[in-house]
Amino acid sequence: MLSGDRVKFCATEQSYDISDVGLLRPKPVSCAQLFAGQVGYIATGMRTTKEARVGDTVVSEANPAPPYPGFKPAVPMVFAGIYPADGDDFNTLRDAVEKLLLTDASVTMQRESSVALGFGFRCGFLGLLHMEVFLQRLDQEFNVGVIATAPSVLYKSTSSPETLWVCISLSFSFSCHCRTIISSFDRQD
Repeated sequence: MLSGDRVKFCATEQSYDISDVGLLRPKPVSCAQLFAGQVGYIATGMRTTKEARVGDTVVSEANPAPPYPGFKPAVPMVFAGIYPADGDDFNTLRDAVEKLLLTDASVTMQRESSVALGFGFRCGFLGLLHMEVFLQRLDQEFNVGVIATAPSVLYKSTSSPETLWVCISLSFSFSCHCRTIISSFDRQD
């Protein structure tokens, strides 16, 4: 890969021009070309981390190749609400979470509100340790006090005629129309 080449990310099907290539030794060192097998970086004009996936295959548009088989995007398994300790600090929390998402694309974030806690976010994590590290980084790197709700998992309620994925089990009733409830750890998709 050369600076100026046009590349495509297979998972998102997005194309970009490479502005810089380099090696990691262990600090980034710019170089003229990156060859197969070298550990390095490419700099493109991506706006958010959602445009790239960890483990994605990057191919040259001039010489396209099939993506590496077996790629699956990270799927959050544990969800928790994150709220500012002081309700007036919502904007500070939002900015801190967005900055952390730049370095951790496996976290999902959705804005939510609670009658008791105010405005916050429902975040998805790969596991409990991932959640703990994320919350600790909010505290240590951004000095943001947060209140985190108890972690939960996704539940799948299959009833006729629809299937419903619910994060908070209190959000749906266990009526006689519900055939099965499966936790996210039992998911096959």
